[in-house]
Amino acid sequence: VDEKMISELRMKSGEHWKKIMEKYGSGEKGTVLDFKDFLQGRQAASVTLHGCSVELPIHRQNFIEFIYVCDGRIITEIDGKELVQEKGDILLMNQYVEHRVKPTGNENEALILAALPDFFEKPLEMMKKQSLITDFLTNMLRQNSKKPEYLMFHLDDQRALENLIENLTVSLCDEDVCKNSEISQYTMGLIFLYLSEHMDRVAQNSSQSSKSIII
Repeated sequence: VDEKMISELRMKSGEHWKKIMEKYGSGEKGTVLDFKDFLQGRQAASVTLHGCSVELPIHRQNFIEFIYVCDGRIITEIDGKELVQEKGDILLMNQYVEHRVKPTGNENEALILAALPDFFEKPLEMMKKQSLITDFLTNMLRQNSKKPEYLMFHLDDQRALENLIENLTVSLCDEDVCKNSEISQYTMGLIFLYLSEHMDRVAQNSSQSSKSIII
């Protein structure tokens, strides 16, 4: 990802994550990160840069979270299982996944997209073929249940995807909220279309319990 863009985002995101840790860092059971701490005004989605120098205790959020690793590796623990993302990998979680992010050092950074479910309506419309991605989006938008679901892709730092992530980040950082929303949704749709052509990079595993997990 473009280093100049990352550097600017790093400066903006530092204070944001400091406030998040002050508010939610106690590790209290049942902690739910609120979208109002990530989205402003009419924003449907936003992006920040997260450095993994400190642990983000177990929590879930009332929005959809999309994590793209820029450098190093990120370790997210879900239901006692460690998911390790390397550079270029993606983790997508719905609002019911309880997880914690383990500290791996400042050199490990990820772009964190926080988005309301409505943000994904246009991307879902763009996808004509059924896949794990369309299933995830449909379940999330319908909200028929409160099952925790996530998708993780191991992508080996693919340049075409990196370009799309850059474009998404630029559009989300645009101060014109209307322009931000429309372009960002179409760009997210292109990202999902790209991922749908690389389904060999994702493995599915539904648990035996009442929780339905997609990995």
